[in-house]
Amino acid sequence: MTHLRIRRASVVAASCAAVALALPMAGCGDTGGRSTSTRAATVETQAGPPPTTTPADPQPRVLTPDLVGINAADVALIEGYLGWTRLAKPPISALRSLGGAHAGAKRIFTSATRGALVRGGAQRFPYPRGTVVVKEARTDGVVTLVAIMEKVRANDGSTGGWRYREYNRASGGEPFTRVSFPESGCASCHMNARSRQATDWVFSSLR
Repeated sequence: MTHLRIRRASVVAASCAAVALALPMAGCGDTGGRSTSTRAATVETQAGPPPTTTPADPQPRVLTPDLVGINAADVALIEGYLGWTRLAKPPISALRSLGGAHAGAKRIFTSATRGALVRGGAQRFPYPRGTVVVKEARTDGVVTLVAIMEKVRANDGSTGGWRYREYNRASGGEPFTRVSFPESGCASCHMNARSRQATDWVFSSLR
């Protein structure tokens, strides 16, 4: 009888020891009975995603000034001209006085790309058919004159194949009006750019 009691006590002690060994293993690396993956998810939820910042939108570049009063077809033709290729090389000195026909600070742009105009490192002529040239003049920072040349056909002796239109206004806030001047008058002046410097009826050219 005594032996039986001793044997039962040994079995109970061994069972308690096994349970005691198993309990730390079940909670290894944990501080509350939760698994490692559960704790990581909790930490991530509490921390939240990293903050993000959205850069401010850059100011859009204005490529067409106020053209109120200009014929709608011409507005469509020159839309975005301030982003076109700049013709910044002035004519030869003997022709510069002709620029007085258009008052104001002038800039000239062409729809043709530099790649389409330059061959062997220099500008070549004539301009491709379909080319548009815009001369703008500004007074006190406001565009007060818009002159348009459009290459509509092959070169000819009277106009060079160009079509001419001109619009002006006295100041900003007013609509443009078309200048009632015959194309032949424009052409007779621009002919000097052909005969005296061979730049296809356009005074300014690429630098």
